[in-house]
This record gives sequence, structure tokens and C-alpha cells, in this order.
Amino acid sequence: MEMQAVKELVNKYFCNSVDKGGNQYQQHLYTVAERAKELANKYPNSSFEANEAYTVGLLHDILEDTDCTEQELIDIGCNDKILNAIKAITRRKDEEHYFDFIKRVSENELAKTVKIADLENNMDITRLNEFGEHEMKRLKKYWYSWKFLRGELSKAQVNKELEFVQ
Repeated sequence: MEMQAVKELVNKYFCNSVDKGGNQYQQHLYTVAERAKELANKYPNSSFEANEAYTVGLLHDILEDTDCTEQELIDIGCNDKILNAIKAITRRKDEEHYFDFIKRVSENELAKTVKIADLENNMDITRLNEFGEHEMKRLKKYWYSWKFLRGELSKAQVNKELEFVQ
């Protein structure tokens, strides 16, 4: 798979997108990709390579937040491992509770690594223009999910904390 094709697809779907703080959304994607690659290099896993973590990091929101199709990902050369990780990290907002999504992510090592990187970037409050009660609740949800994915909290502990979080 050509990285240039991945970057072109990211640009096509996210060129005019901004995050909750008004920053270019592509910056989030590249930050997550770099961190996922760093994590993959720091904690080598025999089921995937650092460049695959980087690719999934760039594409981790593409099915959830855009009209991009799985076929487009296949057309640019995404193999089954990459595609399955992207699908695992794509939340089905109308179909599942947030923690059910996190548990599903935890079952795919590549998706889990990228989600850890995503949560770390999402917990960076310097990206926000304001910080109120809503942001505090979201930060708590992210923190508990991050701890769970890192193996630092059990399903029961997180389930209790995130029971009412959508």
C-alpha cells in the first residue's frame, strides 16, 4: 500500500474539518498516527508492525466521521489486517454503548494501540478553547477507557464508572 494514497484519502475527506477546539482535524490524525507508531516501536507486537499502526492512526476516524467506504480503503491497498483494525476502531454510535465499543476495540491489538494513541491526544486539554462540565465528563470517559485498554483497570471497574456514559 502506498502511503501517498493514504494521505490523499485523508486529505480528500478531512481537508475542511476542524476538531472541538477549532484546530485542523488532520493534525489530530497525524498526531495519533505518530503516537501509534511510537507505541508500536516501544512495545513490539508480533501481530502488527509500526507502519501498520501509523496507517491505521491516519485512517482511524475515516469510516466513523466521513462518507468514505470500505471499498475505497480496499482500492487504495488496505489489507485485511488494516481494514479490520479500522472497522474495530469505528464506533457504531447508534448501535452500541461507549464501553461496549471500547471492549470491542480491545479485542484487536492493532486497533487497541491506535485507540490508546487517540485517547491520549483526545485527553490533551490544550487542544480545547473552553473547558466546562461537558468536557470534564468526556475527559473522565476517555481516561477510564485509556486505563482499561492499557490493562490497568478491569472491565468491572470501568463498566461501573462508564455505566451511564453514551
